[in-house]
Amino acid sequence: MKATWFAALLTVLVSVDLAASPLSSEAAYESLKTLEGTWVKDDDSGKDFRIVFELTANESVLVESWMRGDRRHSMTVYHLDGDRLMATHYCPQGNQPRMVSASFEQANVVEFHYQDATNLVDMSHSHQHSLRLDFSADNGTLVRGESYLGDGVEDHSELVLVRNVHD
Repeated sequence: MKATWFAALLTVLVSVDLAASPLSSEAAYESLKTLEGTWVKDDDSGKDFRIVFELTANESVLVESWMRGDRRHSMTVYHLDGDRLMATHYCPQGNQPRMVSASFEQANVVEFHYQDATNLVDMSHSHQHSLRLDFSADNGTLVRGESYLGDGVEDHSELVLVRNVHD
């Protein structure tokens, strides 16, 4: 009886531990690669606005370009850095925040947090401070959330995107 109880307890503990194990950065990056293509706002409010995800450098880099008409507005570059996943945002404000994600609970939700930035005079100047990509919904949407920090105030925003059917 004790052996059966112990075996059952061990099975539960092992399954709980496996369920809580975070995914690797490589697995998260492989999921990010599935975003390749063109995305538009789900409410069709910005007819000339789109976000294009493109793979480059032998698929080791995912480039996210915000487009207004034929003009690139900004760009974020995603790539692996050892056991971390990095995002560098090239902002129209002229700074380049580098954000990192090192832990993933699910492959289709990736959160990045500020690490440092180039061309940022000091932390009081506005800069992207976090980024979240959630493409876990069954309906094929991408929810892209971000925050900007400036003068000690953090401003959050979110876009709900769908694949461009004309892509």
